[in-house]
Order: sequence, then C-alpha cells, then structure tokens
Amino acid sequence: MARLALLAALGLVCLLAPAAAGENRPDVAGVQRAYDEARPDAPGTHLDGLKILGVECRPAPAGRVSCEVGFSLAGEAEDRVYLDVASLERVAGGWRLVSGLCRRRN
Repeated sequence: MARLALLAALGLVCLLAPAAAGENRPDVAGVQRAYDEARPDAPGTHLDGLKILGVECRPAPAGRVSCEVGFSLAGEAEDRVYLDVASLERVAGGWRLVSGLCRRRN
C-alpha cells in the first residue's frame, strides 16, 4: 500500500513539474507581447505584421531564456515560416525582448 502511495505521489510530481517549469518560460503569447512592446525601442526594424507561430525556450545565463521562434509576416505566403533565436528576460507583468527578432543585444 505504501508503495502505491509513493508511486501516486511521484506521478503527481511528474505531472506538475512541466507546468511549474513553464511558468519560468514565455509561451507564444508572451513572446508576441514582448515583441510588440519592443516597438518604441526599435524604430525602423519593427515589423507590424510579424506573428509569432511557435516558441521553444530554454534557460540561459543571467536569468534570461533563449527561445527558438517561428514566425510569419503579413502579406507573405501563409506557408512561409521564418526562424530566429530570441533572448528574453522576466519583468513585472511578463517578458522583455533582449535580443533577436528586432533587437540587438545590449
């Protein structure tokens, strides 16, 4: 019986671990918001029609995350997907784009 309880507890930890890890990494909406909010800092390089399609993020040095980003551009073929790597850092209320997409590393 104790073994069954231990296995159930381990199963619960395994189910919750990805969710907890995900809180420290941006999702598609988080990267899109960070990109959109970077507009005032990137005049001339910000593309209005850039739409984030997918992200896969990993921890990076200095408390940042490094994300592989798939995106499309308005006005281009729907099946055309661009790829880039972006660095983001956690800020109050979300994420800030540090480099990639429209920013250079500071």
